[in-house]
Amino acid sequence: MKQKECIRYWLFLLMTSILVTACTDKKEQASSKIPEKIPLKVLALNDMSAFDAPDNGWELVKDIYPNLLPVDIGNAEALTTVPGNGVLLKNNEEGQSPMISAGFEHEDLEVELSFLLPKNATATLLFQGKYGLELRDTWRNNSPGLNFCGTIPSSDNSNIIPSVNACKAPGLWQQLKVFFRCPRVDEQGNTIKEASFEYVYLNGHLIHKNVPLSAVSGTASAEDKKAGPLVFRTESPHFAIKDIKYQAYALAEISFEDITYRVYDSLFKSFPDFTTLQATDSGNTTAFEIPQLNLPYKHYGIVFKGTLNVPFTDTYLWQVDFGDGGEIVIDGKSIRRFIRNSGEFEERGALVDIEVGQHPFEIRLTKSSWRKNINIFYESASISKKDLVHDLTQKANRNPVSPILVKAFKQPEMVRGFVKHLGETKTHVISVGDPKGVHYTYNLKTGSLIKLWKGQFGDATAMWHSRGNTQLWHSGNFTLDIPDGAPVARLNAESDSWPKSSPESINFHGYHMDLEQRPVFDYSFDNLKVEEHIKPSADNLGLTKSIHINGDNISGSLWYRLASGEKIVQLSDLLYLVDGNYFLRMEPDNDPVPILRNDSELLVSIPKKLQSTIQYSLIW
Repeated sequence: MKQKECIRYWLFLLMTSILVTACTDKKEQASSKIPEKIPLKVLALNDMSAFDAPDNGWELVKDIYPNLLPVDIGNAEALTTVPGNGVLLKNNEEGQSPMISAGFEHEDLEVELSFLLPKNATATLLFQGKYGLELRDTWRNNSPGLNFCGTIPSSDNSNIIPSVNACKAPGLWQQLKVFFRCPRVDEQGNTIKEASFEYVYLNGHLIHKNVPLSAVSGTASAEDKKAGPLVFRTESPHFAIKDIKYQAYALAEISFEDITYRVYDSLFKSFPDFTTLQATDSGNTTAFEIPQLNLPYKHYGIVFKGTLNVPFTDTYLWQVDFGDGGEIVIDGKSIRRFIRNSGEFEERGALVDIEVGQHPFEIRLTKSSWRKNINIFYESASISKKDLVHDLTQKANRNPVSPILVKAFKQPEMVRGFVKHLGETKTHVISVGDPKGVHYTYNLKTGSLIKLWKGQFGDATAMWHSRGNTQLWHSGNFTLDIPDGAPVARLNAESDSWPKSSPESINFHGYHMDLEQRPVFDYSFDNLKVEEHIKPSADNLGLTKSIHINGDNISGSLWYRLASGEKIVQLSDLLYLVDGNYFLRMEPDNDPVPILRNDSELLVSIPKKLQSTIQYSLIW
């Protein structure tokens, strides 16, 4: 008996050891996870050394923010600056240059930055010193045909205007992401391909895609140099930039030669060792494209071989997505194998150091099911992301799907579906569109307002077309994403931490419709009944949230959280600025007075009476 117990004991220790080791291995794998892309360089704003001719009215400050609501901002006195560094600010005075250049020249350029425009301000980014992108305050300009923020100017006044006005309110930080492709010129100086913006994202919303720039004037000179500076220009009194990240890419790229292929007609249930198999077919080809081979087989394996010509010694990021299974081999070594549903080799990326010169290269693939998606991408700090296997599955030949747009005309529209929120997929949500053009998404699981946007309501194609695999709702404009979390909590002391998840005592009861057919959200907390009304603000600058509370808060320890963030600034008795991203305005005649905790949370104490109302507006 004792011997059996001893054996059980040692088996228990052995299993525990295995589990601990497995968990440790998973943690180590997680800590060394391959990045999705090569990180961009950071343009340091510790001093002015990163710019040419810095002594021309541009300066560094730690922060800048407005003192008043956007409708009141219009002069220098309405902006406050904090001494320090980290933000590049233009204080435009007479006789000073309106331009400043980054201290590098570029051909192709990927750049991300945040910018701040005062009321009615205009600024321009000049790529290679000549191809312009206008940043202007068009916050309240919603008429079609106006030069919205992100307009591409042209020499003949045929400006290229974004389809939506994705501009935030003046005084708020806005985000810009641009990929610029410089002109391609042959050895004789003839232009092979015009310059273009591959994409432009304003506040996370795509406003331009593959736009040729042949008509853009900017500060173009007669000499069309290959490389040029990134220039910031403004005639307005103030313009601020921060968080500048960039990567200047060379025009060279990886090339291949002497490509051969070998095909194996078989249904592979596991990834094979092709060196032990007899090929069914073989030949030479010019690219890693299966459709052009006209294979007659339903299931098969295929091995491409060739010579890899690498222009720069660098660390290369490879990303793969094979339909069923595959691997990439360089210099005889497997750099990444991906086998779907195998329980291993699920990582789809690899970082590989490759020296300049020629290298033996292989792609080994199997097709054993209906899946046909085969994608291989590579990039480095010198070469922008490239598609190695272009159009393997002939996706470009498929009939494009017309978008299924949902609009709110005469009354509010409500859509249930998943949404992406701060990198997570939220499932228990409802998106509400309003005829006044101010919309939101509400998390029914936590009772939180999590997304706000203006303009078009949204696109339901990913939900309603065919099988609707992703079930994702896409907003019609950029969204202001607000941190999720419990709206109500019991705090025994004012200094207690806010709970990370909704307390169990919160019970959500769904919603009912008001007289204007807008949803009213109902939930209870302890002995309190709460109704949340959300609608466009009276001045249509944003959304107004009215929280009606019924019940006796006997203990007085119940709190409602209005906002949370990295930094909340109180601008006046009723006005707050949250992370530089949006304004929170308390409406007059509120029962409670907000409390700002640690400059990161704005709370109100729920009064000790049978009925109370909390009302505030979010403006962005």
